[in-house]
Amino acid sequence: MASIKIMGYSLPKYGEYILAKDIAKMIDHDNPAQMLIDAGIDKDMSRQKTNGGPQNMLACTMTDLRKILNSSRKPFAVKYRSTKKQVKDIFNKLNKRPFS
Repeated sequence: MASIKIMGYSLPKYGEYILAKDIAKMIDHDNPAQMLIDAGIDKDMSRQKTNGGPQNMLACTMTDLRKILNSSRKPFAVKYRSTKKQVKDIFNKLNKRPFS
């Protein structure tokens, strides 16, 4: 199974999807459905195949994950945005520096 790493936290991927409950666990949110509503993401339950048989789950794309991380006020998301900004600033400085 593939996974994506974000700041030391590994999120399992199911094809092109990430489960909302895994994202909620990562950012320490109690309610995955409410987390999606707060981020402005309109998702319905989808039927996913699992080892225990088909189950209803909330599945998110990478775009949804970005929306959640950019809109959440949870400490993990705030730290993610801060780190992302620092990396962007470093790349901008490197691009402006003349080559020696």
